[in-house]
Amino acid sequence: MDFQINGVPVSVLAPLSGSLGQELKNFKKDSSLIPNNLIKEIQYWCSTRNFDKIIWVPSNKFSHTMPWFAEKIAGICNAESINMIYFTRKIKEQKHIESYEERKENVQSAFKLEGDIGGKILLIDDVYASGTTIKEILPLFKDSADIEVLVFVYRDH
Repeated sequence: MDFQINGVPVSVLAPLSGSLGQELKNFKKDSSLIPNNLIKEIQYWCSTRNFDKIIWVPSNKFSHTMPWFAEKIAGICNAESINMIYFTRKIKEQKHIESYEERKENVQSAFKLEGDIGGKILLIDDVYASGTTIKEILPLFKDSADIEVLVFVYRDH
């Protein structure tokens, strides 16, 4: 599934309810359960793209997940994995909030960007539900016109 948010290309690989979503859930619970099929999908997706930096959306619960994926993707894309997005305050897990407005309010002003943005950037996130997290983070990259977003799975409502 491909679409744009404020002119930024966003790609989402698979539904959360499918096998790749299950692999992601299992990996979050047990980091020894490597999501090989999800990695293959990411490799295929990256095969026609080039990036300089892989930056991940931070997680407030599973801190190992996104840095691990960023390192894997950086290796695939011959890019640098960089932790540049930080929480400015504690937020609730988005998956426990159903209303779009509550999700939006939950992440409003909850992130900051630190470091040099330059180069072609791939921003990665694990789950796309309402888009509020990505929509909140993308304006932080206002000086960088060369950015794409890859989300592994989408939550089907």
